[in-house]
Amino acid sequence: RKARRRYMNLTIVIPALNEAALISAVVKAVAPFGHVIVVDDGSTDDTGLLAAKAGAEVVRNEGPHGYDAALACGYAKAAEIGCDLIATIDGDGQIGAEALSQAIEKKRDDSVEIVIGVRDHQARWSERLFSCYVRLRYAVPDILCGLKIFPIELYLADKSLAETESVNTALALAALRNGARVALSPVQVRAREDSSRFGSFLRANFKILRVF
Repeated sequence: RKARRRYMNLTIVIPALNEAALISAVVKAVAPFGHVIVVDDGSTDDTGLLAAKAGAEVVRNEGPHGYDAALACGYAKAAEIGCDLIATIDGDGQIGAEALSQAIEKKRDDSVEIVIGVRDHQARWSERLFSCYVRLRYAVPDILCGLKIFPIELYLADKSLAETESVNTALALAALRNGARVALSPVQVRAREDSSRFGSFLRANFKILRVF
C-alpha cells in the first residue's frame, strides 16, 4: 500500500532546527509519500540523529544558516539524487501528513505545475499583508505557506533564487510570473508545542516585510 501512495520520484525536503521532540514523528508520517531529506540546520539537540533513525537522509549544517538556506541545501541534495518533484514541509509538526497527501493528489493532475498550500490562518500581520498583495496579483492567497510541491526543473532553471532570503517564495513567484498553472491545497495548521524557531514577534514580522 505504501508503494502505491508514492508519487513519481518525489523528494520531501524538511528544514529543521532543534526539533528533536517532533522530527521522528514528522519523518515517519511523510515517508510513505517519497524520499525524505531533513536538513539539520546546526541543531544543538538530537534532531539529525533522530531524523536518520526515522528513515530520513540527513544533510547537516555545522551552524544555523537559516530556514531558507536550509531549504536550498535540501534542494541541492534533491537535485543530486535525481528526483522529479520536490515537496517542502516544516519540521515542527504544524503541517500534518494529511495536508501533504491532499497536495500530492492535486499534483496528480499533469496540467498542474505547482501546488501551494493555503493555511486556515496566518499568525503574523506581515504575512497577511504579503499574502494580500500576491492574492490580488496572482490569485494565490498564501504564498508563504511552508507546504509546496514543484518540479525540480523549477529549481534547476534558476539556482540563483536559492540565494534569496525566501527561496520557496521566490521560486513560486518566478513560476507565477511565467504563467505556471497552480493548484491550491488546504492546510489546517496545528498548534506548536513550543516556541517558534522563526524568532520573536517583531523580528519575524520585520523579516517577512524585508522579503516582501
